[in-house]
Amino acid sequence: MINNQEEEEKKEKKKAGNPNALIYESILLIFILLVSIFGVSFAVVKYTQTGEESNTIRTGELRMSYTEDTNGIKIENAMPMSDDIGKKLSGNNEFFDFTVSTTIRGNATLAYEVSAEKSIDSTLRDDEVKLYLEKKAGAIYETVMNPVVFTPLKEKTKWGTEKGTMLLTTGTSTHTENISYRLRMWVKQDAIMTGEERIFSVRVNLKGGVVVE
Repeated sequence: MINNQEEEEKKEKKKAGNPNALIYESILLIFILLVSIFGVSFAVVKYTQTGEESNTIRTGELRMSYTEDTNGIKIENAMPMSDDIGKKLSGNNEFFDFTVSTTIRGNATLAYEVSAEKSIDSTLRDDEVKLYLEKKAGAIYETVMNPVVFTPLKEKTKWGTEKGTMLLTTGTSTHTENISYRLRMWVKQDAIMTGEERIFSVRVNLKGGVVVE
């Protein structure tokens, strides 16, 4: 122990008598500090770049278009009819064509809901009117929703379709596309007609958003 203490004292005296040793030691400490700082900075930059490169932009747009002047369909003093006849209606104001357009940018999935909102001037009861929805597939239309009476939602949906409206169909899209639909509406066959004016009108709405996985 005494020998070690004597050696330490000799080293201290040597350093005190040699200022260059103190300078060299200080330079060495600064160099080590700089290397440490550079190493930390490099690690942070590398991590940041990796994080940015791994992010994928996910976004999309939903849009509805239609060819008529009015968005929707209206029954005025129509007579009751069977489903077989209603499904083939093709006269003026007897069907409504509309298109749901999706625009996808990046890796995204869009979900959408199509609904019918009854107008306040409707006089027919909900259970007296049937709606029928088809989707275009090539040159023909295929059934999406079989004939069913107007059935209002009891609560608002996840995507914002309002309570009181009728949900016609839902769908998803993972690429930019146009999806064409055709809506028909008629007075159901066993409805009892009274002397009052028979009116039932609906507006077609579109809601949706990007699906978060």
